[in-house]
Amino acid sequence: TRVRSSAASDVYKRQVVVDVFDSQSKQLIWRGTESADLSGHSDKNAKSLEKNLATLFKRFPPSK
Repeated sequence: TRVRSSAASDVYKRQVVVDVFDSQSKQLIWRGTESADLSGHSDKNAKSLEKNLATLFKRFPPSK
């Protein structure tokens, strides 16, 4: 997603959404989301994604 800032420069954001469904009922049982600004460096973005996914899955499984 591209977002315009007040300084008129482009900022790119990444959003990850993970949906987990019950295989029998087909009902959504959990949704996790994380987002972050992207840099111009793919290696930095890959490390950021790893951290975002680790944070996202710390909230799984859902509490009953």
